[in-house]
Amino acid sequence: AGTSPTNSGSMLALESVMPAGGTELVLSWQAVGGKTYELLSSTNLNLPTWQSLVTGIPGTPPTTTYTNTSTSGMRYYKIQLEQP
Repeated sequence: AGTSPTNSGSMLALESVMPAGGTELVLSWQAVGGKTYELLSSTNLNLPTWQSLVTGIPGTPPTTTYTNTSTSGMRYYKIQLEQP
C-alpha cells in the first residue's frame, strides 16, 4: 500500500468524507502513485456486507479523491488497495 511499517501514522484509511452538493460525497485518502484502489460501502457495521462501488481508482499522491454521485441513505465506506 506504500505505507511505512516503522511509522504508526502511516496507514491506508479514508481521511475525509465531505458533502459536495445534493447527494454527492467526496471521499479522500493518502495515496501512492502506481497503485490502484477500490472503494467499498456497507449499510451496516454490525453485520457488514461490503459492496464494491468502484475499482481501478489510480493513486494520485499525496491525496486521491473520488466523488460518489450515487449515495442513498446511511452508508459506511472503506478503501482498499487492489492487488495486481
